[in-house]
Amino acid sequence: MTNPKWARARFLRSNSRKLKENMTKPLTVLVVDDDEVFASNLAKNLTLDGYETLLAATGKKALMIIGENKPDILICDLKLPDLDGDSLLKEARTLSPETKLFLISAYVDTAIEERLKKICVCGFIHKPIVLDDVTAMIHKNTL
Repeated sequence: MTNPKWARARFLRSNSRKLKENMTKPLTVLVVDDDEVFASNLAKNLTLDGYETLLAATGKKALMIIGENKPDILICDLKLPDLDGDSLLKEARTLSPETKLFLISAYVDTAIEERLKKICVCGFIHKPIVLDDVTAMIHKNTL
């Protein structure tokens, strides 16, 4: 008997491949997190799903990348060493209005989530993450 989680993962990967085949250019995802191992692993998984990925460990580096590359998707941690994710997302909205914004956090704060919904944050991803849920949330907000 097939495990439902594995079946869902195969379904998402299959749909990701179909999406990639139908796109002329893969969507670019900027992952911003000071936990470089976490960010690298998330980026590797997104690459397997057909996305082009960029990484930044600080808010300043992320703003530089956003200004130069205008990524399609930004996944940002709430707590960064030099800039909080809240401020980064607001600045990203100004620099690249078309970028889909997602917040990752180990801290669940509904007040922050409500405030960020006003600047059109597409989703909130709570740590620890489930990679398939992240992929599904991105698909839902980009298709």
